[in-house]
Amino acid sequence: MSERTSEKTLFDLALYLVCCARLAVEENVGLGSFRLVEGASRLIAAAGELGVPTDPFLAKQVTRIDTDKLQVMWSMDAYVAALDEIQTAFVVEAKRRNAAEATA
Repeated sequence: MSERTSEKTLFDLALYLVCCARLAVEENVGLGSFRLVEGASRLIAAAGELGVPTDPFLAKQVTRIDTDKLQVMWSMDAYVAALDEIQTAFVVEAKRRNAAEATA
């Protein structure tokens, strides 16, 4: 088994995203969206392999992403609602971080 390196981790993530971009051209909107959320999950997971310190917010959100993304298979309405909630959490966190940066 080959050893995981940061270069391999980065290449694997880029490979996934490029292949998803091609697939999204012919897939339905739900699957294209799913692949983007899966890409976010993989990016968060890759951070550890790349030596990026764990981000508590992202660590919490990746669990939610990995659970809620499966809604795309059963209910598009539930999937979209979950994406709305995840997006809201990210926007709130971005505002919190921007405000903290501005006062630092």
